[in-house]
Amino acid sequence: MCHYPHTADIPDEIEDEADSDTEHSTDTETDADDEHETTEDEANTDTDNETEDDAGGYYTTDDDDQSVEPQNVRYSVLRLVKRIRSCIGNIRAARVVNDYVKRRAQSSDPPIKATLITDFEIRWNTTFVMVSRFKDYRSIINDINSRPYKITHLTSTQKLKIGSKEFEFTNNDWSRINDLHEALEPFVKSTNIISAKSYPTLAAAYSGKSICVTFFLCEMSQNDSIWLRSLKRCLRDMFHIHFDEKIDQHQKNLTM
Repeated sequence: MCHYPHTADIPDEIEDEADSDTEHSTDTETDADDEHETTEDEANTDTDNETEDDAGGYYTTDDDDQSVEPQNVRYSVLRLVKRIRSCIGNIRAARVVNDYVKRRAQSSDPPIKATLITDFEIRWNTTFVMVSRFKDYRSIINDINSRPYKITHLTSTQKLKIGSKEFEFTNNDWSRINDLHEALEPFVKSTNIISAKSYPTLAAAYSGKSICVTFFLCEMSQNDSIWLRSLKRCLRDMFHIHFDEKIDQHQKNLTM
């Protein structure tokens, strides 16, 4: 049986692309309060219907005996990623909050060197980087949400925003963030295999596919949450469609 290394080796170009987005974050909040309000309004569009989503059963608990429906898993992943993206965006929109988070990261034991970044929606591997870093900031995210008053020079509006329910990540949310990270990691590693420049990668494409599907998506651990098992099934089905059914035999033969 093949074994993955403990953590994904994220290519430098992915890190660079994701990090370059941080250069465009807002440097000041005092120049235009209206601009900050616009940022908040944009963030709100992703989280306005959270209560409705909960009522609709999209956030099924891990205590349920049945697996989560595929469409609900896909929707809950989308909602979770949007909440993460919105939370990071609001942290970076206010300089005092961003600076506070950076200081807390540097004073952590061990220090957190990587900064929070938002992803490129069309580049799923940058979403992995975003999720990976966000979970490293768990204690800091929880702290600023529960105690926004600790951040000096915040306006009342900013305190209400940072401390709002939409940026409160429960233990169940964090479990799903960890599950999402675990689900994306094998794809990052397989992508690394077929993205190398020092050896032919055409045949490696199917090797990467075999590792990813056989080793991870088709293997259910007793430690997997119900949500993660359902997510694996969704990924396995979609991977089969795009990697097997939509590739003609001629293309498959070229990889042999």
